[in-house]
Amino acid sequence: MRRFRRQISQAIFGLSLSIISIVGTAGGLAAAEITIAPKSIAFPSSIDPSQKQKVFVSAGSDETLELSAVLIHSIIGPSGVEMSNTAVTSTYENSPTSLATISLSLKPSDFQYPGTYQIAIRIRGDHKTKTETTGFDKMMGLVLVRPELNLNLSIEKDRLFILERSFPWKDAQASTHFLISAENQVRVDAVSVKATDVSHQITASGSTSAVSDTQGRITPSSPISLTENLGSGILQFSSFDRSGDFRSALFFSGAGLAKPVKVPIQIQVKDSWYFPMFVIFLGVMLGSVVDWIVRRWRPEQMIRIRLAELRHRVEVFATIVDTHQNTQTIRNLLNQIWKLENNVEILNVTDADITALDLAINDLQAVLVETQNKANLAHETLERDINTAKRSLTQFLEPDDFDDIEVATRRSNQLLIVGRSDAALKEIQQTDLLLRDVQKTVVERTLTKLATLLENIQEETIKVQFTSRLKALSDSFVQTMSIADIGQKLISLEQDLINVQSPSPLRAHASSPKSLTQEPVTILMLPENSAQHRVNEPVTFAISGTIPDIKTITWNFGSGGVPGDGASNSLVRTFITPGFYSARAEIELVGGGVCSVGPIAFMIKASENQNKLAAAARRIRGSDSIIILFSLIAATGVGFIANYSDKPFGSFEDYLIAFLWGFGIEKTVRGFSATFNVLNTGK
Repeated sequence: MRRFRRQISQAIFGLSLSIISIVGTAGGLAAAEITIAPKSIAFPSSIDPSQKQKVFVSAGSDETLELSAVLIHSIIGPSGVEMSNTAVTSTYENSPTSLATISLSLKPSDFQYPGTYQIAIRIRGDHKTKTETTGFDKMMGLVLVRPELNLNLSIEKDRLFILERSFPWKDAQASTHFLISAENQVRVDAVSVKATDVSHQITASGSTSAVSDTQGRITPSSPISLTENLGSGILQFSSFDRSGDFRSALFFSGAGLAKPVKVPIQIQVKDSWYFPMFVIFLGVMLGSVVDWIVRRWRPEQMIRIRLAELRHRVEVFATIVDTHQNTQTIRNLLNQIWKLENNVEILNVTDADITALDLAINDLQAVLVETQNKANLAHETLERDINTAKRSLTQFLEPDDFDDIEVATRRSNQLLIVGRSDAALKEIQQTDLLLRDVQKTVVERTLTKLATLLENIQEETIKVQFTSRLKALSDSFVQTMSIADIGQKLISLEQDLINVQSPSPLRAHASSPKSLTQEPVTILMLPENSAQHRVNEPVTFAISGTIPDIKTITWNFGSGGVPGDGASNSLVRTFITPGFYSARAEIELVGGGVCSVGPIAFMIKASENQNKLAAAARRIRGSDSIIILFSLIAATGVGFIANYSDKPFGSFEDYLIAFLWGFGIEKTVRGFSATFNVLNTGK
C-alpha cells in the first residue's frame, strides 16, 4: 500500500511539472535547457536548519546564467500527502558562468519520517549567450531521501529464553524486559510488537522439525512508546505445561519502519534444578548401594559366615582338647580367625586365606580323630580288663575295692561321649594304673589272709606244701601272670585250705557309705573381681572356701569344660578375644558326690594392640566414607551436567534416563568405579 501511494505521488509530481512547463512555454517564455544536479539528495544523519542542502543549476555550455526567482511549488511526503511549502526555504546565488547555486533549508519537524520527499521547484531567470538573452520560467523536480529507521533491539535473533517449572506438574511462566532504540533521528511515535504461534521443535533420526503447538503463549506489551527514540517492552511467557524446545518470532512494526522487523526466538522449557538433581542423586545412591551390596557387602557376609563356621568348629575342638600342643594349635587358629574377622572390612580377605585356615583346622581334626580312635580302643581294653578282674577276684573283693575304678570309668566314658578324647585317654590311662593297683592290693591282701590261715595248720608236711604253693603264687603275680590265672590259683589254694581245716571262708564286707558335708563356696578372680583383665593375659580363677576330698574340678567358661588339677582349687586361663564371659566349676568329690560353684560374670577387655587396630580400622572406614561421599557428589554433578544442562529436562523419559544413568554409575563414571576398586582391594 505504501509503495502504491508512492507511485501515485510520483505520477502527480511529474504531471505537475509537465503542466508548468507547458504553461511557461505558452506564456511566450523561451525554453532553455536548464538542469539541476543532483536531482536526488540524501538526508544527513541529523537535520540542522543552519546547514543548507545545495543544488546546482546549469544551462549547458552557455556563458551566463542569471536566476531571478526560486520558488518551492509543492512538496509531497512519503505517504503521498502534500506538505506545506514552508517546510523548505530556498535562496540562490548567481555566478559569472553558466552555473548557479540554490541553497535549501529544511525544517526538522516536517521531515521526521523516513522515505522519499518529492519537491517541485520553480526557477525563473535569464540565459545570456553572446548573441541574445533568453528568459525562462522552469519547473524542476528534486527528490529528498530520508533513510529508514534502524532499530537496535536487546532481543537478538534466535535468542534462547529458558523457562523453568518449579515442579513437573506446574506450568512454566516468566516475563522478560527488552529495549528498543532508533537511529538516524527519525521520528517514531510507537512500535507495535506481535508474536507468532509457538511451535514445538522435535528432533528425531538426526533431523529437526517443528510442529504447531496449542500450548504456550507469548504476550508482548504493545504498542511501545519511544521517548527520545528509546523505549522498553515486556514479553510475558505463560501456559508452557511441558518441557521441550519451542520456536516463535516477534514482529516489530511502526510508522517509522518501511517494513516490519522479524526477530526469531527460541524457548526452552525445563524443570528447576533441584528436582532433577534429587532424581539423579537417588539413582546414584541406589546404583552405588546395589553395587556395594553385590561387590562388597555380600562377599563380605559370605566371608563372615565362613569364618563363623570355622570359629564354631575350632571352639568345639577347644572344649575337647586337653594336651598343651593341641591347646596351643587351637589358640593360634582362634587368633588367625580373630584377625581375619577384624580385618575383613578394611582388607581383602581372599578365598586363599579361608582355604588355608580350613586346611589347618582339618589337620587338627585329623589329629583329634586319631586320638579319639586311640581313646575308644583303650576304653574297650580297660572295660575288658575290669570285667576280667571282677570275675577273677570276685570272692576276694571288698565292697569298695572297685568304687574308684567305676567312678573313673564313668568319667572317661562321659568324656568320650562329649568328644574329649585327650582327657578321656588320659583318664583311661590313669584308670588302668588304678586297676593294676587295686588288683595288686586285692591279691596281696588275699595272700596275707591265706598266709594267716596257713599258720593254723598243725601238720608240718601240709604246712610246707601250702607254703610252697603260696610263695609260687606270689612269685607268679610279681612276674605279671594274668589276673585270670591268679584268680584261679587263689580260688584253688583257698579251697584246699578249707578242705584241710574248716575256718570261715573269706567274705566281702560292706562298708558304710561316705557322707558328704559341703560348705558354701564361691569363685574369685585374682586379684579379686578385677575388671582390668585383657586378652592374651593370664587370668587366675580360684574357689574360695574349704572343700574336702576334691577328686576333679571341671571349669566351664561357656565354651566347654576345662579339667583342673584335683590337688588345686585354682585355674589359670588366657582369653584371646574380648567380650563378656561367665565361669562355673563342677567339683567331683572322692566319695562320688558332685557340687557346682558359680557362675560369675566378668569382662575381658581388648589389648592395646587390638585397640590400635580397631582405631586404625575406624579411621580407614571414615576415610572410605569421605571418599564415597565425594564420589557420590562428583557423580551427581557429572550426571547433572550430562542430563540437565543445556537440555529441555522435564519429561518422564528425561527423569527415567537420569535415574537409570545414576543407577548404572559404574559404567558411566570412571572415577566412581576406581573408588570402589580402591575400597575393595585396599590398594
